[in-house]
Amino acid sequence: MGKMTDHYFKLKKGNNFTLYTRILGLNKIEEWSGTYFQRGDSIILNFCGDSIPENLNGKGYIDNSKNLITLFSDKIEYEQRFDIRVDRR
Repeated sequence: MGKMTDHYFKLKKGNNFTLYTRILGLNKIEEWSGTYFQRGDSIILNFCGDSIPENLNGKGYIDNSKNLITLFSDKIEYEQRFDIRVDRR
């Protein structure tokens, strides 16, 4: 059986972001949003309300040479990596 879930991290205008999980490519099963601050290759996430993913600590690293964003966790096995893609919509 193939991959059951896909994780998406979208940076939006006005320093907003959305982080969500889809099951079997169809239904969103978890979704978080908030604002972000970027300085150089570091990114800080401020989640809305009390809704914070338990496996992330709100910090990340942007590697432009590899087109990769890594969101950090207090436990290395829970770090999440996302490919950088530009959405022109």
